[in-house]
Amino acid sequence: MDGAAQRTGTDPKILALTQGLVSYIRELVRSRYKPVRNCDRYAAQVWLADLPEGIGSAVPRDDGVLLLLDHVPRRLHPPLPEILNGWVDAKSLDKPARTEPELAEKGPALVEVHQGDGSTSLATAIVSRNECLDVLRTYQEWILQWRQWATAEIAAEPRRRLYADISRMARQVTQADDVFEVVLGVGLLARQPPGQPALARHIVTKKLTISTDRATARITVALAHDSPAQFEDGDFLDAEDGYLLERAEQPHAELAILEPHPLADDTARLLRQWADIALDVGVRFSTGWERQPAEDTALSLSLTPAILLRERDANALVQYYERIAASLTGNQARSPLGLA
Repeated sequence: MDGAAQRTGTDPKILALTQGLVSYIRELVRSRYKPVRNCDRYAAQVWLADLPEGIGSAVPRDDGVLLLLDHVPRRLHPPLPEILNGWVDAKSLDKPARTEPELAEKGPALVEVHQGDGSTSLATAIVSRNECLDVLRTYQEWILQWRQWATAEIAAEPRRRLYADISRMARQVTQADDVFEVVLGVGLLARQPPGQPALARHIVTKKLTISTDRATARITVALAHDSPAQFEDGDFLDAEDGYLLERAEQPHAELAILEPHPLADDTARLLRQWADIALDVGVRFSTGWERQPAEDTALSLSLTPAILLRERDANALVQYYERIAASLTGNQARSPLGLA
């Protein structure tokens, strides 16, 4: 039997060949991959700090439900009484956010007309509203109803927009689930270097599911039970950012073991720990949910949770080859002979 046939997966020459092949493939994939460093480039974002009134706050729940959104139907404005035709601009009735419909200074009314023979008849004429007390009274009663309707519609509009935004996310994932995904992002790392593109991306993400009840049209946004939360720092950070992957391994491992809810205190603690040890630069850490504008070149890390619709990350393939490369080092390294 020749020497080549006797080689095993632990043979140094085989390992070297395999390491070279895996490194080549990894670098080939990486050369074609440009990481997303700003979540504003994603297809859509919903910031949990900006949820409208009437939507319950997103809090950790045992069932994993993040949001429950009810469909808010549009309501028609109260009908304009017939007596107000010609006195109120009908084009402004269905626009609650604009100036409320006003009563014109003059308008049509039936008035008595004296004929030459001494008789009288009714005819339509343009008169001042002060001469038509029934018009004034009817308008005052109707405008109160219109104001109530307008107030309710204005209050409902943010909930409708949120419902529509989440519905669009669900449709895009349904139509192309091999391209798009919806995730909950927590821990927004941000910086605005002068003259350079902004950095604004979440460190921890967890996949979400969106479902709609056909009977009630209620939308449920929930954490996906089959997809653990994960750190994504290695997807877009490198040594130029002051990032050291080996120092981030501890919070990575603890997140995998604890599997905390992304909005739980344990996640915030791990993010703070990550900021302290994974970077060689200072980081301003905050548990706030509001997205703050970058004030200077310093890095900031805040919870700032958001629902994100994005294309699936091609960096997953890079990480796959990195795991293979890591398995080919150390005392227990063994190469799959077929790959070599």
